[in-house]
Amino acid sequence: MHYQAIPLTALMPSLHKTSMVQFVGLDGFVAKIPSNLLASDAQAWLAIESSDSPWPSLKTNSPSAGPFYLVWLAPDKMRISPEQWPYQIATISEAARLEDRYPQIQPKTNRSSAVLSGMQVFIANCAVCHKINEGGDAELGPF
Repeated sequence: MHYQAIPLTALMPSLHKTSMVQFVGLDGFVAKIPSNLLASDAQAWLAIESSDSPWPSLKTNSPSAGPFYLVWLAPDKMRISPEQWPYQIATISEAARLEDRYPQIQPKTNRSSAVLSGMQVFIANCAVCHKINEGGDAELGPF
């Protein structure tokens, strides 16, 4: 697939001044990606669907990945996960860390490095669709 795209660093020149960028999809998917990852050697680009040449449907009788899709030119350099390829992007905004905005998602008692590491895995991979303790931005999966 070929995309018409712009480097995210060109679109957001102040990317280095924020810690997190939030991408919200038309379907309620919410990806929170650290700005240092977006500005890394993995090379994040924002693909733009052209109105005169729309992208193919994702599935039969479903919309395409447009109007905007975050694509990576070198995802292997930074271990970009599938959740960090948001598509059908409706909004892009700077955001505070999820655990700062929703303190109820933080472990209450056991704050060992393993538990805190697990929380970061949840934030990166699960919080794109799910909430925990009624905390989070996503509107897709069970809460």
